[in-house]
Amino acid sequence: MSSSHPRFTARIEGSPETIFDLIADMPNYGRWVPGSEASGGTTEVSLYPVHLGTTYLDAGPAGQRPGSVTGFPKLEGSKNTTQEESRLV
Repeated sequence: MSSSHPRFTARIEGSPETIFDLIADMPNYGRWVPGSEASGGTTEVSLYPVHLGTTYLDAGPAGQRPGSVTGFPKLEGSKNTTQEESRLV
């Protein structure tokens, strides 16, 4: 069985460390990601700080969608770095 995963691209102004710290702070997405019909918030984050293998639940008006972190870059200076080998997705 094959599954597809959507990929999105965006240009974001800011240092890589600042952007990484925001993205890795899953429980606090509501501070900067507005809710929508597709997404209401990220909850049930299994490992925090977030790292490779962390699971989460994205729940909103469209239902609940579980997810997991499948790629995790190492960034020098980031407070959310990990010692695990990882890849950027």
